[in-house]
Amino acid sequence: WPQNAFALPSSAVIDYDNSEAVFVKTQKGFKLVPVTVLGRSSDTVYVVSQDLKTSSQVAVSGVIALKGTLEGQSND
Repeated sequence: WPQNAFALPSSAVIDYDNSEAVFVKTQKGFKLVPVTVLGRSSDTVYVVSQDLKTSSQVAVSGVIALKGTLEGQSND
């Protein structure tokens, strides 16, 4: 894998707006960060993104609720 690739639990990666993304913790909550999936195993997804850093805190649980909140905001 490329040096900037991340191995994340499969629960962390969601399909959103015809692409894949993860939620990254910010000071104000979470933000959606688009990722490119390089590969998958049974419980791990390998991704790259210019917006992910080694210090990024990626949500691995409660992701469905975060996605629901995001979709609710976009429908307002």
